[in-house]
Amino acid sequence: MEKKVSLLKRSIAFFIDLYLGALLASIPISLISLIQINQITQNIFLLDKSIAIIAIILSFVCLGFYYLYIPLFIYPGQTLGKRLMDIQIIASSKISLVKRQILFMLLFTSASHLFAQLVSLLTGYNLISLMTDITLSFSLMAIINLFITKQMLYDRLAKTYITDFSKQKTFIKNQLREEK
Repeated sequence: MEKKVSLLKRSIAFFIDLYLGALLASIPISLISLIQINQITQNIFLLDKSIAIIAIILSFVCLGFYYLYIPLFIYPGQTLGKRLMDIQIIASSKISLVKRQILFMLLFTSASHLFAQLVSLLTGYNLISLMTDITLSFSLMAIINLFITKQMLYDRLAKTYITDFSKQKTFIKNQLREEK
């Protein structure tokens, strides 16, 4: 059963996840840049092209771990931010959850910027500004959709929803007290 989640709880979980995901994604690029150019930076264009591509791929792996592996295998339906806020993604299948998380990553996390950097490296054209504008447009549409339908765009597309299970925990605790 769906329990309504306050916008405040969703927002706090979102910013926790955004911070932790970005932090994890920055580690490979930071370490590789420190090794290659003796400087910690997120500017992959300072690195050799092949090394920069490897750094971006490793950053995607870190993002995948945080946004896909954790909610699929460690804390079902939860990233660390959602777990801290006692909310959970409810999906009809793992495929729905994966779709939701990939859409979320591309719209709201550093994955979109990493993807833009990777495409720019591979093509030789600076597409970062264009891809940032596109991502911001989709993000704005997703946020507007939240206020209109009370559901984020990526949740609608993936047929998932967010539930507050702190209320469910309280209900279970109260039932256990009554049984004693």
